Order: sequence, then structure tokens, then C-alpha cells
Amino acid sequence: MRSGVTTDTEERHTLREIDDAKRIRKVVESFQADSDAIDAEHAVIKKLYERLNDPEARAISGRCFALEVELNLMKRKVDLFGNPSLLFELQRKLQRQINTLFSEQYDLISRLREEDSQYYAILNEGWYRAEWRSASREAEVGD
Repeated sequence: MRSGVTTDTEERHTLREIDDAKRIRKVVESFQADSDAIDAEHAVIKKLYERLNDPEARAISGRCFALEVELNLMKRKVDLFGNPSLLFELQRKLQRQINTLFSEQYDLISRLREEDSQYYAILNEGWYRAEWRSASREAEVGD
């Protein structure tokens, strides 16, 4: 390589580098357009966030949330009271529970009466025996 004199391969290499640099410049320029669009979107988003953080907007949002909760409660009430079949099913369920409790109570009362009658029968039997013994003793002593 002589200074000042370029060869054919060096020229080709230099031309290739220039072409590559042009292609890279086009790619970078296209990225710059995309980057500018992204920056513009970020600016819009930032403005929207600033509007959301506004105290008046927060108050409106809070009222909206409270009204939404109240609306959901009203919908539940309407669903319960607006649908008679749900009410009748609830009534039947509660009536079955009441009937079960009453039957248990009746069984307990009847068992208590049976046990009371057995207890008093045993007491009466013992009393009659005691009376019969004392009467027979008096009869033996009196004779």
C-alpha cells in the first residue's frame, strides 16, 4: 500500500462502508420518527394522569364509586324481592327448619312424659307395697 494511492479493494470496501452508513442512517431516521410519536403519546398520558390527580376529578370518582356500590345493593334487593320464586324457596327452607325443630321438640316431650310415667309408676308401686306391708303388720299386731 502506497500512500496516496488507493486500490480497487480499498475503494470497494469504502463504498460498502458508505452504503452501510446510509442504510443505518435511514434506520435511525425511522426510529427517530417512532421515538417522536412515543414521546407525544407519553405527553398525552402525562396530561391525563394530571387530570386524574385533580381534586375535583377525585371527588367525582369517589361519588361515582359510592353510587355504583349503592346501585349494586339495590340490584341485590330487586333480585331478592323482585323474584317471588326466590322468596318462596326461602320460605320453604325456613319452614322445613321450623318443622324439624318442632318434631325434635315433640319427640323430647313425649320421651319425657314416658320417663315421668315410668318413674311415677315405680314410686306408686313402692308406695302401695309400703302401705300393704304396714297394713299387714297392723293386722298381725292387732290380732
